Amino acid sequence: MDIQYSFSERELAAERSVADGTRERGRLFASASLPMALVAASALLALIIGVALPPPVVEGVLKEGGLVENATVVVYAFAMLAIWLVRDPHFDRASAVASTVVLTACVAREISLRRWIIEAGDSTFCCAVETSASLAVIVVLALALASAWLVRRHAAQVWRGLLRRRPVPTTLFAIFCATALSQFFDRLPALLSGQSLPVRSALVALSLEEILELIIPALVIVAAFQAGVRKPRAAV
Repeated sequence: MDIQYSFSERELAAERSVADGTRERGRLFASASLPMALVAASALLALIIGVALPPPVVEGVLKEGGLVENATVVVYAFAMLAIWLVRDPHFDRASAVASTVVLTACVAREISLRRWIIEAGDSTFCCAVETSASLAVIVVLALALASAWLVRRHAAQVWRGLLRRRPVPTTLFAIFCATALSQFFDRLPALLSGQSLPVRSALVALSLEEILELIIPALVIVAAFQAGVRKPRAAV
């Protein structure tokens, strides 16, 4: 009973520390409405881009290897740095490693690494087909293990925080919503049973997909600031 009581006291102290840190970071990052507002603003911007700009411009900006995709990769790099600077007592190094694996998998998908591995296996450029298949399996397995570990470690805490409208859990929920919406628009042609969309509708769907994918790592950075980040040590 004494051990259980002490553990509860430590948990309460950690919660108070997180709450105090959240208040110190000001109203902007502490706002539970900020993440969903960012998702909504991104969706609105994507609609404007898809509807108002000429089709060649939209295609040029949103194409693979284009401006938006390259910007997304850069923001993911900053997101990885941000999670390693988090000083939340509930988010340890193991959580940072697992989160880095997940973000790395997101970057791999963004740059179409899976297709590159498959194409490399079909040619003499990189490696044998068996090696390419093994690399793909390793990437998928690492992602599955990291995701399962994060869910097991943090799901209950995030759910409780979401019910209390805590900033970090609300931002994680916004990341989930942005991911689900971007995947929906990515698979929209398949959901229509192969029916082709009108050109403008296809551009709007592409714009929504790409802009929402861009906001995901930005929301990771927001969550890191909400949890609290330590300043990098200055060189001596």
